[in-house]
Amino acid sequence: MKISLCITVFNEEKSIKRLLTSIERQTKLPDEIVIVDGGSIDKTIDFLNKHKSYIKQVKIIVKKGNRAIGRNEAIRLATGNIIAITDAGCELDSHWLEEITNPFDSKKIQVVSGYYKGKSKNSLEASLVPYVLVMRDKVNSKNFLPSTRSMAMRKNLWKQLGGFPIQYTWNEDFVFSKQIEKVGIIPIFAENAIVFWFPRETIWQGWNMFYAFAKGDAQADIWRPKVIILLLRMIFVSFFFIYAVLMQNILVWQILGGGAIFYGLWAISKNYCYVKTPMAFIYLPLWQVISDNAVFVGTFVGFFWKKIKQK
Repeated sequence: MKISLCITVFNEEKSIKRLLTSIERQTKLPDEIVIVDGGSIDKTIDFLNKHKSYIKQVKIIVKKGNRAIGRNEAIRLATGNIIAITDAGCELDSHWLEEITNPFDSKKIQVVSGYYKGKSKNSLEASLVPYVLVMRDKVNSKNFLPSTRSMAMRKNLWKQLGGFPIQYTWNEDFVFSKQIEKVGIIPIFAENAIVFWFPRETIWQGWNMFYAFAKGDAQADIWRPKVIILLLRMIFVSFFFIYAVLMQNILVWQILGGGAIFYGLWAISKNYCYVKTPMAFIYLPLWQVISDNAVFVGTFVGFFWKKIKQK
């Protein structure tokens, strides 16, 4: 079996080195690496050209477009029958490629889901991780859908499904994974195929990330149970807030105040075990507020954007 590692990049000069270094340190190297740049305006391409000598076959292609377009181009040009995929901005565990491709020794296996962990530099970033990633104790290995941070599949499966949907920029891998699920293929979960993900560094970057994911899901008509519950909660709270403002009802204001306290304590109680720093008492409720608001706005923007496009 020939393995092609496919990666998309865009303005990654600050982060690409750690990814390339982690590839170089793999216990099992790919037969080729195919990197598609989406039109970087920094020095990403220059850096790639200077640091591609450690493996015999490295293809670097520039093709402007979103990540789905880049992924499809990389896989199309790949000569391997096994396609391993990760994202720029990540770092691979030294055994990642070995672990994520081992299951393909069985010809029945079509796709493998690897795992991912957050790699944070401070309490703000550490507190963001459980709001973005599926923490290990919450993973159901029987239905853990693959993410392009850490996945591998047979190239024939990619062809069968028509590639990653290019109309989606931020959640193309989730839409693709749902297609895998629809055709009845069950991914194998490789828990030791670990990729390290680096959280957003600022609150604004975090808000934009949640907003983009929610907008993409709504455009793709994907309604996660947690999002539906969030929307109902936000609508309910908004109704009470408007009522309190209009009627100046002290009891309703007290209920809202108590609810806000419970909301903050809830954010801490469910995620403190993953952070365990004093600043988490501030940052966990903060990220809860930011993520909820970004998802609320993104979902409505994506929903109405879809309706307008349909007209």
